[in-house]
Amino acid sequence: MENLLQAIQRRRSVRTFADIPLTGGQLSLLNETAADARAEFGGRYIIRIVSTDAFAGGHVPSTYGVIKGARCFMLLWCDDNAESKLSGGFAMEKLVLTATAMGLGTCWLGGTFSAKDFNIDPSLQADGLKLVAVVPVGAPAPRERWVGRMMVALAGSRGRKPFKDMFFSVLGGGIHLSEDCMWYGALEAMRQAPSSTNSQPWRAMVTDNGVEFFKARKGPLSDIDMGIGLSHFAIAMSRYGKRGRFIAAPPQHPVMLGWKYVTTFVV
Repeated sequence: MENLLQAIQRRRSVRTFADIPLTGGQLSLLNETAADARAEFGGRYIIRIVSTDAFAGGHVPSTYGVIKGARCFMLLWCDDNAESKLSGGFAMEKLVLTATAMGLGTCWLGGTFSAKDFNIDPSLQADGLKLVAVVPVGAPAPRERWVGRMMVALAGSRGRKPFKDMFFSVLGGGIHLSEDCMWYGALEAMRQAPSSTNSQPWRAMVTDNGVEFFKARKGPLSDIDMGIGLSHFAIAMSRYGKRGRFIAAPPQHPVMLGWKYVTTFVV
C-alpha cells in the first residue's frame, strides 16, 4: 500500500464505481482509521461507514444522480460550528487518502442529505449533529461516465490556483516562498487538496513563528474545505519528518482583506 503523501499526489474524484463491495480487510482499515481520529481543532463530529448491502430491497441512497455503482459510503456528521467542521474535514480527508492508498476511488459530496437514506441511527440528530458530507468509496469503474467528466469540467477541479497566489512569507523581505523553504512541500500538498467547486479557500503566511493559516472564502462548506487542506499539510509535514502541532494564536501578520484567521502550525 502506498503512503498517504503518495495518495495526495494521485487522488482524484471518482463518480463511477465498479459496483462491487469492499473486502473485509478494506472495511476494517477504514473503520480503524476513523476510530483513531481525534478532534484536531475541537468541536464534535462523527464518521460512519455504511454499506448498501445492509439496505432492504437493494435500496441505493440518493446522490443526486452524480454517483453510479457505489456500494459503500463514508458519512460525516458535525456540530454546526467552525471548529467541528474543521476537525471533521481534517479527519475525513485522512480516511479518503487511506482509501486512495488502497487503490479505491472516492468523491467528496456536500449537500442536503437525510440520515434515513443511509440507515443511520436518528438519535444522532437529537444530539445536534448534522450530516454535512458524504463520500462514496469503492473500486473505480474502468471508465468514468459522461456525467462525471462533465462535472470535472464545470468545476475546473483539475486546475489549481498558482502556489504564489495562495502562500506567502514575511521573512527575508519577500512575499513569495522559494522551493527550498522547509514549508514548501507541505504547502504544495495543501494546494492539491480537493474543495467544493474547486474554491481552494486556504491561504498561508510563513512567519518566524511558524505558518499562519487563513480562510479566504465564505460558504457552507468552506470550514470543511479548510479542514481537508490542513489535513494534507499535516500529513506532508509528518512524512517529511517535521512533526509539529496546530495552535490558536493571534496572527503576527496583519490579516489581508477578506481573510479570516484559522490556526497556526508550529514545530
